[in-house]
Amino acid sequence: MDEKTLIEHAGKYLAALSTGINPIDNMPVPENSILKEEKIKRCLGYCTGVFKRITESENIEHGDYRIYFSDETKREPVVLKRAEFIIKKLSVGVNPLTGSKTDKNDTVNTERISKCLKYSSYVLSHTSLNKAPYLADENELEQIACCDDEISLSEFVKRLNSPIDGDHMDMIVPQMIITYLAGIKFLSTDDERCTPTKIGLQLGIIHKEESGEIYFNRTMQKLIVKNIEAITKKGGEN
Repeated sequence: MDEKTLIEHAGKYLAALSTGINPIDNMPVPENSILKEEKIKRCLGYCTGVFKRITESENIEHGDYRIYFSDETKREPVVLKRAEFIIKKLSVGVNPLTGSKTDKNDTVNTERISKCLKYSSYVLSHTSLNKAPYLADENELEQIACCDDEISLSEFVKRLNSPIDGDHMDMIVPQMIITYLAGIKFLSTDDERCTPTKIGLQLGIIHKEESGEIYFNRTMQKLIVKNIEAITKKGGEN
């Protein structure tokens, strides 16, 4: 099986176990199994979600699994590390809650389940959390970021970033907007200076000679917000 199929298969095992079902025979896991502990079941459920996010990512490389932060918790780095610890202990027949050995007849020690847990532990230990791409509601962003006054590029970028969580999401940087506006011929970047083109001036880009800064009027602010998705994609390519 290829890497994606392996992770999907392991995820199905973990999903079944998180609901108290033995994936090998589809029978309920015995009540005295460590796998029936609520903390263990929650961990297995979380790992199921992690594996789903890995398989949904564009590129899966052996030993290098990348996922975006979950919206569910801001403590995900800690949660992911704790899940790795729990699964690793279970894979060698140890109760991660007490540190004691589990009964040899416990479902967790079934060969195929133990093998799945060992593989799952490996995947979790090689999973890294990436920030999600910039995403904000266009209408909300217009209300927050746009104003009737002319506003500098640096101040406008601060406004664009104000509604997002910078710890878990990529933030906009001024160069993204410069790159986009230069690409559609609204800005000229000749001689490493940013100056508005003729059409840029007409649409509301202002160059302050005294400071050298670029300013936007409300029309240009709204145009930037309307094209924010294209701006973040274009900026990420450079």
